Amino acid sequence: MRKKLLTLLLIASAVTVSALALCGCNSGNGGNESNTETNDENKKPGNNSGGEDQHTHVFDKQVIHIKYVQSFASCTQKAVYYYSCECGETGTQTFEYGEIGNHYFDRQRTTEEYLKSAADCTHKAVYYLSCGCGEKGTETFEYGEPAGHVFQREAAEDKFLKYAANCTDSAVYYYSCNNCDAINDLNRTFEHGEPNGHTFNRQAAENRFLMTAADCTHKAVYYYACKDCNQRGETTYEYGEPNGHTFDREVTNDKFLKVKATYHDKAVYYRSCLCGEKGETTFEGSVLIPTEGITYYLNDDGTGYIASNLASSSTERDIVFAEEIDGIPVTAIGGRVFNESSRIKSVIMPDSVKIIKNAAFYTCAYMESITLSKNLEVIEPNAFLNCSSLKSIVIPESVTSIGHAAFMDCRALTSITLGNGITAIDNEVFQNCIGLKEITFGNSVKSIGNSAFQNCRELENIYFGDTADKWATIVKGSSWNREAEKLTITCADDTKLDKDGNIIE
Repeated sequence: MRKKLLTLLLIASAVTVSALALCGCNSGNGGNESNTETNDENKKPGNNSGGEDQHTHVFDKQVIHIKYVQSFASCTQKAVYYYSCECGETGTQTFEYGEIGNHYFDRQRTTEEYLKSAADCTHKAVYYLSCGCGEKGTETFEYGEPAGHVFQREAAEDKFLKYAANCTDSAVYYYSCNNCDAINDLNRTFEHGEPNGHTFNRQAAENRFLMTAADCTHKAVYYYACKDCNQRGETTYEYGEPNGHTFDREVTNDKFLKVKATYHDKAVYYRSCLCGEKGETTFEGSVLIPTEGITYYLNDDGTGYIASNLASSSTERDIVFAEEIDGIPVTAIGGRVFNESSRIKSVIMPDSVKIIKNAAFYTCAYMESITLSKNLEVIEPNAFLNCSSLKSIVIPESVTSIGHAAFMDCRALTSITLGNGITAIDNEVFQNCIGLKEITFGNSVKSIGNSAFQNCRELENIYFGDTADKWATIVKGSSWNREAEKLTITCADDTKLDKDGNIIE
């Protein structure tokens, strides 16, 4: 626009210069009389002072020159010039010339009139650029600073939800900005509404909701649980099916008795269900009726009874010792109480017995079997010496000591099992057991006494519950296996040894 205006001014200047060259207010100077007004006196001879003709200015010339500019063209109006006389004098009247100029939008005004968008939480205010004339343009500029968030609004909307309401707690929402949907940076929250409360309609068949377990005839009963949490209600429901009877209990009372015990036979009972229902299968009771005619006496500290002897008048051959007397347990079989008895065929010992004393069954030549107490701890020397009809013996795990010659001369004995509680086998314990074929040792044996298995001519196998290396560490007395020429020792690691401990290839 400025370039155009400058061009117009140059053209105007050129026109003016030309005009001044061609005309002038003085007629003597070649002025154009047709453009000059004179009165009569000026035409009279002798009235031309200075010798030149004078005229009246006529301002009718539109000369485009900076000399005559009243105001330059702007964005709202054309350029305005003063009319001029042909002599170059400037008049007072004006005329417009040219075209209206273009707007120049370079002003930054921050009044409401030019506001495009006010500042918000995160953006500055935006204004339109304007022209010097006040006209508003289309380009914009930013001004000031963002307003910043104000987190005071409690808007209970899903987008601000932190925790939904549950059975016991109200819903929790984040505070949001008053002017936008931003959530406060400090996670400040507020509660809204009421808790939902429990709704006990969920059937959860879990132990924590169990009221009564299913039994033989009834279904399990559970409490209803809340549908939204694990709170237990008060109302109940049945679930599943009854278990049905399981006759696996062995209860020895008169309700389930089928056959009473005798001196020779144990009582027989029906197995029962947990509910008390009686089944059809049976079992034997663990206690026989004790043999009559056995004498018992209280030990020195009064903690147990000791079996002492069998009345000479008794004809019983199968001996059953009492488990207790007046509530006090029978804890021992006395020494030599059945010494050289020719009547005893079998012996059943209650689990209360812990010790068999010296020579208790010495030379019971007709005794074929004995059931030892499961809690037996000590077998003293000579306890079963010369029980020549005894065929087998199982030493329980609880036994820790077997005395000298305890089973010596038990010629019919064919097998022996020694529990893991035994660490030492005393001298001559199984000497002269000429029918003995096999022995099973535990893994705790550390020593075997002199002549322990001497003259066990038929002994073929010792089964040892540990390795060959461990067998080699056992201290063995002199002649411990003398005359046991058939003996092979089989160890737990499958190593086989001869009677002298040499590996058999």
